[in-house]
Amino acid sequence: MVNRLPDYGSRGMVPDPNEGPGLPQSSRPSTGRGNEAEVERFRHGAQELVRLFAQVSGDHNPYHLDPEYARQSRYQGPIGHGILTVCLALAELSRALPSFVPVEIDVTRFTAPVRFGDRVRCVVLNAERERNGWLVNFVVTNQDIVVILQGNIRVWPRSPEDGPSSWRQVLNRPAEELRADAVAWSRGVQAFPVRPAPQLRVGQSERYDTAISEERLKANVVISKDSSWMTHLFALEAVAQASAELSPGFILVGAEAGGIVRPLRVGEPLRINATVTRQGVLLHRPVDRIRIDMQVLDAAGQLVASGAVYKESEAPIGQAPTPTPTRPYPGAEFLVPADPRLLGALSRLHAPPFLTILDLGEAEGDEVAAARQAVVRHLEGMAQQQPPASKGYLFLRPHSFRSPWAAADLLEVMGKAGHLLDGILLPDARGPRDVEVADQVLAGIEEARGWERGRLKIEVVIQQWDVARRAADIMDASPRVVAIANALVGSLATPELNMTLAQAAESARVDLVDGTARPQDDGRETALGAIRGSMMRFRRKWAFNPLQLNAVLNPQLYLSDRDLLRGGIPKDWTQTALTHQPGKPTLWKEGVIDRAPRPSNANPMPLAELEAYARQERPLL
Repeated sequence: MVNRLPDYGSRGMVPDPNEGPGLPQSSRPSTGRGNEAEVERFRHGAQELVRLFAQVSGDHNPYHLDPEYARQSRYQGPIGHGILTVCLALAELSRALPSFVPVEIDVTRFTAPVRFGDRVRCVVLNAERERNGWLVNFVVTNQDIVVILQGNIRVWPRSPEDGPSSWRQVLNRPAEELRADAVAWSRGVQAFPVRPAPQLRVGQSERYDTAISEERLKANVVISKDSSWMTHLFALEAVAQASAELSPGFILVGAEAGGIVRPLRVGEPLRINATVTRQGVLLHRPVDRIRIDMQVLDAAGQLVASGAVYKESEAPIGQAPTPTPTRPYPGAEFLVPADPRLLGALSRLHAPPFLTILDLGEAEGDEVAAARQAVVRHLEGMAQQQPPASKGYLFLRPHSFRSPWAAADLLEVMGKAGHLLDGILLPDARGPRDVEVADQVLAGIEEARGWERGRLKIEVVIQQWDVARRAADIMDASPRVVAIANALVGSLATPELNMTLAQAAESARVDLVDGTARPQDDGRETALGAIRGSMMRFRRKWAFNPLQLNAVLNPQLYLSDRDLLRGGIPKDWTQTALTHQPGKPTLWKEGVIDRAPRPSNANPMPLAELEAYARQERPLL
């Protein structure tokens, strides 16, 4: 039996069928949990559900069908198909949106597996008006509020050409009888033999055949509880079949389906053409990431649907890129929190980002001292490596100079291991005075340690619109300034202010950095931001985790042509983006920054004065 919570408690976050194709006024995004409904409980009948989906989709992966193999795998037990979870979520959404049909389905990221026994819930986050339809954002979570997947659908009003609203009525069979037939049909399904991940390359293509049989329709009626979006489920199943056949040993990380031109009919044969259109090795671990594009054709060879998947190989595959100590990958500034585990992961990158920022700014209260110690230990460990660890530029991000911790950050980290650093990221600058104080502090540390004056550099972070207008004065405050990061967010990041910063940076001959990335941005959003940033003359972009780092360095692995066109990327830049590779960049220019000292006339702050600020926990500003 399947247990479900009541239907969506509030209709305010989704298109209301009683209001035709429009949304009620209360449909604006809210700060609450959004609408939610439990779409399936795997605890009872999980094996039956998974076997049914394996039969209708052709995806017989042993993770789903072989309990012993699954127990020995990374998942330590059987799991449901990722696209099965998508189909269950869509089935529930179809009941919440009976007056609409989807035109595009997009899962931007699968984030956790669904285990037998999980309670899976679809949560609608918001809906936005788009021409004749709506964009509906949703997530699927389990009973522990762990996000299973996140995605969106584009819907428009239903018309008579979109097929029946009840397929069970078309079959004219009782629900119990349909279920019995479907279970009997799937009883003989067997897991694929275990196969290693193939060495896939761009252009590799395969063809697969399937059909919309009456047995398959019955099984889908049972799986989806008679969803009216049956054609879209068929399209997703075709994507699942081609994905499983062409790329065994790869893990699904994203999927999409759309371009459905008409309802599919019972008995109709289908052909699926699957082609690898993107391929590359991830920077932070030597696994392949691929995109497979698919076309679903009818017997006449006419396109009836399309889809794609993004997948990553389960185990290392191929030859990892050789580290290049003297030439780091351009384009990214990687902000790494002061956590020993995350800092340790830096050494496993195939090659360093252009600039790595050791970030103390996230630590607060009792965490601050431990964070400083973690950074110092990391730097000392780098110095002891033989051969020395390859690195790009390495900066420290202290706490705001208006906090009680900034003085101790600079004293304890720069004072002990500053010879391994190239400079600091100055957060939340509000005027030239911030840069002048930073210059004085760095000059004092250099003098006390006997280092060459001007060796430590400054990248200034702009977070307020009125400060952006004074960017030229801020950059003139010290010759140590080598870059300025635009961290204006939301409505503050106007084209006018972006242009002001770009012109000021070019005039001062410093690098302009896109600091508008958010830690929660997925790979697609980060990749689009990287391309837009390169169009606006940014030289680098921030990244907060390995997924974002990969997306900045190789955006083609996260974007389709449709993503680029919908994101407003001109055709010439679309081609540039799709040929971009970390080792052969087409988006990022070389930075103005170099390691030559930049002489400063600042009066050095005596080390004793900095020690007094640190001891008394006094802000530097």
